[in-house]
Amino acid sequence: MSARLFVLVLAFLLAGGAIAQGKKRIDKAADLPRFSYKLDGKIEDMSPRRRQVQAVRREVRRDLESVLAQYDIEDKATLRQILGELAQLDMLDGDYQAALARVAQVKALEDKPADKLLSGITTRAIVAGVQASADRTSAAYRAAAAQSIKGELALIPYDVVANEAKEIKAGAELLGEGRLIGNVREVLQPPSTRTARYRPTRHLHSCAPSTRTTTFCR
Repeated sequence: MSARLFVLVLAFLLAGGAIAQGKKRIDKAADLPRFSYKLDGKIEDMSPRRRQVQAVRREVRRDLESVLAQYDIEDKATLRQILGELAQLDMLDGDYQAALARVAQVKALEDKPADKLLSGITTRAIVAGVQASADRTSAAYRAAAAQSIKGELALIPYDVVANEAKEIKAGAELLGEGRLIGNVREVLQPPSTRTARYRPTRHLHSCAPSTRTTTFCR
C-alpha cells in the first residue's frame, strides 16, 4: 500500500469514528427526547390534507429525522417505531420508494421470525395498488393490492405466523368506523386538548416516545 493510499484510508477511518462519536448513545427509549404538537380543533374532523395537519407532519418528520441524526439508538423496538412512523409520513407525502426503503429497514430490525415475515406487507400492498391506480377505490388498485398480499403470504410458512395471523384476523373483525373514531376521541384527543390549553414552549423534554402514536413532545 502506498503512503498516499495509507493516509487516505487512515483519514477515512478517523472521520468515520468522529461521526460515530458525535452521536449520543441511547440504550433505552426513556433517554430519547419527546415532542408534542399543537392542533386546534377536534382530531376526528381533520383531513390529512388540511394545512394545519400538513404543517404538523412536517414538524414530526423534522423531529424524527433529527433523532436519527443525533442519537445512536441501540433499542431496536424504538428504532423500528421511529422508522415506521417516518414510513407512514412518506406514504402520506406520496414518496412511496422512501416508504419501501424504510419498511425494509424495519424488517431487518425485527427479532422474531413471525414479525420479520409479516413486516411491511401492508405498506408494500398499498404501494402496489397505487402503482396500478391512483384511485384507491378502483378495481385495479384493489386487485394489485390483493395480489401483493397473496403473493407474499404464499411464501410464508403458516405454522410460523399462525398466532400472529389469528390476532390480526380478530383485530380486523372488531375494526370499524365507530371503533376508530372512539379511539381518536379517547386516546388522541385528550393530549391534543391539553397541549392546546397549556400552549407549551419549544423546550425539549427528555422522555420516551409513545409506543402507540407519534407523540414526541416539544
